[in-house]
Amino acid sequence: LHTVDGETVADHVVIATGHGAGLVPGVTGIEQRRVVLSWFGVRDPARFAPAVFPPGIHTAAPVHTFFPAVDGATVKINHQQPQPRVHSPADHHPLVEAGYTRDWAGAVAARLAGMSDRPARLESYVEGYTPTRRGIVALAPWEPRTVVLGGFSGQGFKYAPAVGELVADLVRTGRSGSPAFTPALAAGG
Repeated sequence: LHTVDGETVADHVVIATGHGAGLVPGVTGIEQRRVVLSWFGVRDPARFAPAVFPPGIHTAAPVHTFFPAVDGATVKINHQQPQPRVHSPADHHPLVEAGYTRDWAGAVAARLAGMSDRPARLESYVEGYTPTRRGIVALAPWEPRTVVLGGFSGQGFKYAPAVGELVADLVRTGRSGSPAFTPALAAGG
């Protein structure tokens, strides 16, 4: 591996591509999509601290994932809706539309007593998605000593132990003894 800091020699390489997986030669099946995340203030941050308020998903409308107040002041809400495709990160517009939370924030605040129904912060990102929403973990088609992973749509943290085991198996043996991501394995065209 040649970088601005010099050369590194390794027996194996693991490339965690993030949303830029489409830029890795031979790895297909990841689409880049725009995601908007919201942070809402809470009256009693201790009720929403990570130790007592774990992340989760509410599957009735409005469907959303929620995350604890790691900053001590807000909870993060991801309103689950179709995300528009972004053909290139350069096409991404980071400004969030006025009224983005209008149709759903009140219902979420009613479920999470003590949460404001007005966002304290809104941010837009580009993330990689696969059709299965499970990510890709594979040996690179151009070099069997390279493992490529990506397309976890911001959800890789949920699968981190399984993905770590799968990557370790691929590095050690070139195959996986774990069925955890068998349907998501993909390599090239």
